[in-house]
Amino acid sequence: MRSSPLAAVLCALFFACATPALAATDLGLNLGPLIGTHSDTQGSTRVTPVPIPILEFRQRSGNLELFIEGLPLGPEIGENGSQQSSTALTFFDSTLRAYLAGNRIYAGVGELVYNQTTTSNGPFHEVDRSRVVGGRYEIGAALTRDRRLRLQLDLMPHVSGNVEGKLINGFSATAVEIGSQFETQLTYEVPGKYTSLRYGVRYINYATQFTFNHSLADRNVGFLPSVAFVWHAIR
Repeated sequence: MRSSPLAAVLCALFFACATPALAATDLGLNLGPLIGTHSDTQGSTRVTPVPIPILEFRQRSGNLELFIEGLPLGPEIGENGSQQSSTALTFFDSTLRAYLAGNRIYAGVGELVYNQTTTSNGPFHEVDRSRVVGGRYEIGAALTRDRRLRLQLDLMPHVSGNVEGKLINGFSATAVEIGSQFETQLTYEVPGKYTSLRYGVRYINYATQFTFNHSLADRNVGFLPSVAFVWHAIR
C-alpha cells in the first residue's frame, strides 16, 4: 500500500508538537467479526462473520494524540456462506486528536484508505479491485467519570477512488467511484498497569457510486463487536 501524503503530514505535525516528558505509547490488537451486508451491482448479500484482526498504534503527548489503525492482511470474507463471491479488504487510517475538558472530549482529523478485491466465481470469473481514499473527521467523549466508557463518531464525507474489473477472457474496464462513510464506536476499557482489555462495538455505513451513471458501486453496512488487547509500551 502506498503511503498517504496527509498521513505523513499528520505524523510530522504531531512529532513537531510533541512533549517528550508527557509521552505515552500503546500498541493494540483488535479482534472481532463483521456482521452485516455487502451490496454492489450484483445485488445484496450477507457476509460470513469472519474474525477480523485490526492493529492499532497510539502515541500521546500532552493534549495531542496520534492514532493509527489498520488491517494489513484482510481475510477472505465469503458472502452468504458460499464460495460464489468473496471479498478481501485491507484498510489504513491515521488521525491526529486534540483532547479538551480534562481529557473527557476529543476531536480529530485524519485520512482513511481502503483497498478491496472482490472475486465472483461465476461463469466469467470477474475480479474487481478498488482503492478508495478520503478525509476522516471524528469527535469522541467519555460517558463515565472514570473515562472507561467512551462514544466516538466518525465521518468521512467524501471518499473517492478507482475500481478496475477484469473477466477471465481478459476484458477489463476502469471506473471512478465516490461516496462517504459514517462510523460510530462504543467502547469500555478495563485498565491495567502494563496491559488493558477493551470491549466495544462499531457500526459502519459505507456507500459509493459510479460517477458515469450514479449507480451503486459498493455498500457495506454492519456491526463489528470486538475485544482489544492493548499493551502500554511507554508510560
